[in-house]
Amino acid sequence: TIFVVLLGSAEAADSNPQTPQWHTVNQGYGYQSEVSGNPLTHGARIVVRSIHDATGRYGGAISQLDATSFRNRRVVLSSSLSASAGTNGVAIWLRADGALGKLTFITSANFPVVAEESPTYREISMSVPVEAVRLVYGVVLSGNGVVEATDFRIKMDQTEQPDGNATAKEVLEAAISIVRDNALKANMIDWRVAPEKLR
Repeated sequence: TIFVVLLGSAEAADSNPQTPQWHTVNQGYGYQSEVSGNPLTHGARIVVRSIHDATGRYGGAISQLDATSFRNRRVVLSSSLSASAGTNGVAIWLRADGALGKLTFITSANFPVVAEESPTYREISMSVPVEAVRLVYGVVLSGNGVVEATDFRIKMDQTEQPDGNATAKEVLEAAISIVRDNALKANMIDWRVAPEKLR
């Protein structure tokens, strides 16, 4: 799949959550990335593009942060994605790593954003394992073209309690997340609006 590199060890990045450092995935194969803003505060804007005809199958932008304060909590990653003509799809992804490597991984690649759908909102979430040491996240572009990710944010789900039994609201939020990430036609739903109708 296009996520072979993303599933492996993270490319070196500053784990300070206040100053996330970004790196380009497959820069040597014809990709560039530009990032402004902070996904942990007011959101970031990320642009990934191929230069002429990239020789790699995918490129992207990648960053990471220390997972200590996120352990045993649900983390939400979201963005509005726009893709130019010629791309094979755009997705966001999130991975939790332990001391020995990958623990869990989630991506919106099952519902890639293409040029005809742009811009489109995507949101993914995961429960961070207690043994996680870092969270790695980013945007991936398959093929050639340009992707713009706006309002790219990573945050802790404040509705989820770290301990105790799940509340009705927590069960509903988990159900919405499962449907959003796995339903056959989830890409046809406006996930900025639909969940509010259920709450």
